[in-house]
Amino acid sequence: MLIEGRSEPSHSLLDLTTQLFDQNVLHFITLEKCFSRLTELSFANKSRTKLLEVEASKVVLKDKDAENESPVQSSYQALEAFERRGPALEFAGVMSYTAHDRYIQMLFSHLNREPPVRYNRVGVPQLLSADKAAWCFIIEKNLKPRPDAAGVMPFNTGLEDALKSYEVSFTLLPMMQRAKEKAVSAPNQMEQKAKGKNKSKFEPRIPQQIREDGGTASTPDGDPICFDYSLKRCKEQVTDGRCRKGFHVCCLCYGPYCMMDHKKS
Repeated sequence: MLIEGRSEPSHSLLDLTTQLFDQNVLHFITLEKCFSRLTELSFANKSRTKLLEVEASKVVLKDKDAENESPVQSSYQALEAFERRGPALEFAGVMSYTAHDRYIQMLFSHLNREPPVRYNRVGVPQLLSADKAAWCFIIEKNLKPRPDAAGVMPFNTGLEDALKSYEVSFTLLPMMQRAKEKAVSAPNQMEQKAKGKNKSKFEPRIPQQIREDGGTASTPDGDPICFDYSLKRCKEQVTDGRCRKGFHVCCLCYGPYCMMDHKKS
C-alpha cells in the first residue's frame, strides 16, 4: 500500500479516527473531511479565526480550529476520499485496510450495474447516501469502535453487513427516469409574418343585403370590393376601376358591373 501525495490522509482525518478509538464512541466521518495532507497544507495558509475564551478569570485569545472540508462531486474524488479513510481507520486500530477496501469495492460495484429500462444508473450521490446510511445503521446497533477482548475489530464486518441490509441497499436502487417533455416546434419566421399580417388585416363588415345574396368582401386575389358600388350608391372618385373603398366589380362573380346588375341579368 503506497501512501504519498494525494493518497496520504490529512492529520485532521487521523485525529478523527483516533477519537473513535480513544472515546469508544462511534460517529460518522463524512468523505468531505477525508481530504489529503496536501489539501490540508493549503488550508493552513489561510487566515485563522480568533476566539475569545475565559480561563481562570482571564480573557484569552486563541486560534479557532477551522472545520475544513473538501467537496466530493465525481466518482474519482469519492474513490480517493474512501481510499484515504481506509488507512486512517487502520492507523487508529478501528478497522483493517483490507476490510475497508472490500467495503469500497462492494459499494462501487453498484456503479457498473445495468439499470432496468427507463431507469438511471446509480450515481455518486447515491453512493454517498449509502455510505452515510451504513454508518448510521451500525451506530443504531451500538457497535463499538474498539476491538473486543479477542482483538477482533467489529468494524471489519459491521460496515459490510450494514451495506447488505435492506435499509442501506434501498438507497442504491436505480432511480426512474423523468418523463421527457414533448418538444414544441416554434413557428418559423414565414409563419410568424403571415400570422402577424392576418392579425393586422382589417376585415370589413359585409352589409346584410350583400351577405344574404352570397356576396363577398374581396376578390379571389384578396383585393377589397366597394359595397356602395354593389348597391349602386357609390359617389367616390373612380380611378383604374376602383375608388378609395375598393374595386368596382360584382361581389358575386367579380365582373365589371355591380351586384344589382348581376341580379338583373
